[in-house]
Amino acid sequence: MNLINGTDLKTQLLIWEDAVYEAITLELDRLNRTVAISELVFNPFVSEISAYTDGITLNEHDAPVVVTSFADTDAKLLSDCMSDSEIDSWGLLGLLDGLESITK
Repeated sequence: MNLINGTDLKTQLLIWEDAVYEAITLELDRLNRTVAISELVFNPFVSEISAYTDGITLNEHDAPVVVTSFADTDAKLLSDCMSDSEIDSWGLLGLLDGLESITK
């Protein structure tokens, strides 16, 4: 059995995350509107913030942005949510699946 070292696994994970992020971006571009989190089968964000996530859209730079009801901000970049562990790999896949299931 071939073992993969940690560095290779990290590289593969970063490539995978970039691919899912790009696919989410393309789906939001296809839909061309803010998608309410309630339109998804489930809220893909961790329980600590899921009650404060209202939607997802593209900003003026075509980056996915989570529309929030946090007291201090009304939007947060999806990439920041990823960095802050507010959405995990399964959540990203769920978000992508949910967006793909929405008809325009």
